[in-house]
Amino acid sequence: MITRSKSLNVTDLGRKCFYLLLLAPLAILLSTAATGTSNYIFLLVFAAIIFFTVLTKFQYSLIFIGLTSYFLSYAIYYFNLPGPLINLGYVLILMVLIREYFFTANMLPVRTPVNAVLIFIIALGFLSIAAGNSGVYPSFKGLLRHIGFPLLFVLIVMAEPDEKLTKKIIYAVIAVAFVQVVASTCQFIWYSTVAPKPSGMRSDLSGGLLGFSCGGYTATLMAMVFCLIMGFAIVQGFRWYLGLAAISLLAPIYFASARAGVYLFGAAIPFMLIFAPLSRHGSLIKRIMLAFFLFAAIIFIAATGLLGPSFQAIFNPDYAYEYSIKQADSGMGRLQAFEVVSSQLRTPLEKLVGRGPGMLTPTSITENPNSLIAENPKLFGSVSGYAYTTLELGFIGMVLFLLLYLQVYRFVRRFLILIDDKFWESVALGFCGSTFIYVISTFYIDSWIYYPLPFTFWVLAAAIYRMGVIRGIFTV
Repeated sequence: MITRSKSLNVTDLGRKCFYLLLLAPLAILLSTAATGTSNYIFLLVFAAIIFFTVLTKFQYSLIFIGLTSYFLSYAIYYFNLPGPLINLGYVLILMVLIREYFFTANMLPVRTPVNAVLIFIIALGFLSIAAGNSGVYPSFKGLLRHIGFPLLFVLIVMAEPDEKLTKKIIYAVIAVAFVQVVASTCQFIWYSTVAPKPSGMRSDLSGGLLGFSCGGYTATLMAMVFCLIMGFAIVQGFRWYLGLAAISLLAPIYFASARAGVYLFGAAIPFMLIFAPLSRHGSLIKRIMLAFFLFAAIIFIAATGLLGPSFQAIFNPDYAYEYSIKQADSGMGRLQAFEVVSSQLRTPLEKLVGRGPGMLTPTSITENPNSLIAENPKLFGSVSGYAYTTLELGFIGMVLFLLLYLQVYRFVRRFLILIDDKFWESVALGFCGSTFIYVISTFYIDSWIYYPLPFTFWVLAAAIYRMGVIRGIFTV
């Protein structure tokens, strides 16, 4: 097997100076491109953060990318920071990828199951940019939103983390979910007692630390981690603390009035108990009975209003029509997306390659007057993931992304079948459910784009694939 040198050593003065001379100008350039700011003090601070992340060890770089992915959106809202700062995570991924490929890995390619599909997506993105009319600069920024986190997967595999670090990745993702539980609970108590808000505003403010009014994203993250917890319970046997952990994950869904959580948890339960397990994971009849009981319990709790009247609304046909079939006050109806896609892709070429990356990127970030969101902010301000991907990259792009996630699911299933380790078997089984939730959630939100969710998905996938390499199941 080809071995690569370790991550940068900050005590190596000569190497540090070399990277300083080479990467500092690139950090400043990317800072300018990402933020679009003319405030030079802010720009230098931003570049210094990027450069520090690139200079330090890989695990610290990954921590910083994770912090920006999970909490930067909320920090921008809470501290009223410049909106373009949200691009920081993408810039960090690019900078660390450049470092790993050109310097640490000595330009050696890394082979993964997603490489071919990802290359096709990038090529399609360039073709879509050429065919579109959104402008080169916002188009490249829009393309980065599609491919940034898949590139993070390649970056992690390339960096060759050991088993200890890959386990820390798993624990960190689970820990962030429970940080959400605590944060959402504290926010709900604060805005119910200390600084009372109307119920709708209180829900928007009680979604945790992923961002403002982020109930749908919180629900998706909770459901993905719920699947991981279920994986441990199925493989290693039920423990009281696993049951308590699974129940507590419902708290942010209740406090943020994230009604989508009912659907996501309802879908996760039968998938995790019936479809995802292997024959060695227990009797199918028992799993079906347990799935039916848990599914019925969730539906009963929501339908009877035990979580509040807002959850009863999902069983109201008028509500379903308002938020699924036609444009609602909050933006595009979930199923209306298919109709809008059909009307906005006007020519056969656009149907194939889309209107171009960046056409749905918010104007607060790209300042792109040609974008669809600038044309109709109310309609395109809340876009489901399938509409987002198809409008920007066409039906070919949608198919390629589905193939990308199918490739991930395939190697995780292979890992699940072959691994002889209870911990990693639990993680692989749980991640099968997380993949299912991640893919179906994009009917409701833009989960393939919004930073915390793709970060969660791709770092978990990378940790599993890397362990497969360490155990000899996969090769690079």
